[in-house]
Parts: sequence; C-alpha cells; structure tokens
Amino acid sequence: MKKTLNLNLKSILVIGLFLTILAISTPAQAVPISGTMTADNLYGLYIFEGTTLVNQFTPSDTSWKTAETDSGNVDLGVTMDLYFLVENFVPPTPGPSNPVGFLGQLTLGGGAIFKESGTSQILSDDSALWEIAPLSSTQFNAIIDDTINDYIIIPNNYNSYSWQTPTPTSYGANNSNTIWYRNNGNSPIAGISNDAEWIWTDNNFNSGQDNYGLIHLAVTPVPEPTTMLLFGSGLLGLVGIGKARKKKRS
Repeated sequence: MKKTLNLNLKSILVIGLFLTILAISTPAQAVPISGTMTADNLYGLYIFEGTTLVNQFTPSDTSWKTAETDSGNVDLGVTMDLYFLVENFVPPTPGPSNPVGFLGQLTLGGGAIFKESGTSQILSDDSALWEIAPLSSTQFNAIIDDTINDYIIIPNNYNSYSWQTPTPTSYGANNSNTIWYRNNGNSPIAGISNDAEWIWTDNNFNSGQDNYGLIHLAVTPVPEPTTMLLFGSGLLGLVGIGKARKKKRS
C-alpha cells in the first residue's frame, strides 16, 4: 500500500512538472499591467518588447502631488523594457535648482508576477532593479517629438546614455520625512504604497544638474507558481475522476 502511494505521488509530481513546463512553453498570453506613478514634475512611460513599443502610457501633468494611474496589456514570459522619461519642470521652463524625483508602483493582474521580485507588484523602493541616466537638454530634446507634445523613446540608443552606477539614489519612502512629504502637507502621495521610495540620481538637489532623466526598468511577467500548481492539480483531479468512473463501469 505504501509503495503504491509513493508511486502515485511520484506520478503526480512528474505530471505536475510536465503541465507546468507545457503551460510555460505555450504561446504568449496577455495580462494586464497598471502603473500608479508621479514625478517631480513630469514623466512619460513607454513599454517595449525588444524594439516594439507595446504600450505608451498617457504623459503626466505637472502636478507631482497627484499620482496618475494608467494601464495596458503585456505578454507573459516576454521581457519588457520600461522607460520613464522625467523632466523637472517649473512653468514655463525646466527648474534648475529644485529637486527631482520619481515615485511609483507597477502591478500585474491575471495571476501573473514579476520574475525579478516574485510578486505582482514592483515599487520604486527596489532600486537594485532600476537604472537611471541623467540627460542634458540636448539628449532630452533628441528623444522628444515636440510637434505632438509627447515623448518618444529610441530604445536602440539606450546604451549610449550614461546609466548611473550605482543604482538610483533613494531620497526616502513615500511616508517618510522627505521634501515632497513636507511640501504635501506632511502626507504621502495618495494611491502609491507608503513603502515606495522617491528615487533619482546622486546629483539631486544640485543647481543646474539632472533636470531631465531617463529611468529604465527591465522585467519579465510570468505565471504565478500557485496558479500553475492549482491548474495542474485540477487537471490531475479530472484524470483521477475519469479513472474512478472507468473502474466502476468495468
């Protein structure tokens, strides 16, 4: 009896592994992605799969005190390159002497997680996943189409930017005593996790530097392991029911 039980357990594990591999190797499935973000003062978000622009989120307004949410769809198992183009803007010109910052979170739906974090959400607190390049006005203008008042990233050229080493500098969490927290009436930005952190380069707060920046995040959405396990278990259960019915008939 014990030997039979062990064999059955082995069979279940083998079949479960096979089903997992089968599901992962199936054609790409689209899952929803949403971003809730803000920047001091403007940002645009562009999501690429390779050199293909798959989502272009609506550019933000100039009010950093209000987080904005946008959404779209991305493919499971395909690495996405997310580019945030950020501008420090004090109307009517870029601000040369006040701080710049980016704050946000990205969330996957449809039972998907980010492979890099093992969760369905990535915050700007995990700076190890992000890289940032301070841009001159010339570089910034080279990747903006001013005629349509919109941002257009050229992903083929991203290696030419001076990505900051080490990773982006954190200036404190959404609910900590940062300059943004104080200037927002001692309150965090609503709609964004309190654990998210304001990030920028280590030249922040220096007059005339880093008024523009390009922030890059590369992530791969994958199926959640528990979802795959439930999927496999459900199929195994159906197989078991089928076998039980066959025995009754015979």
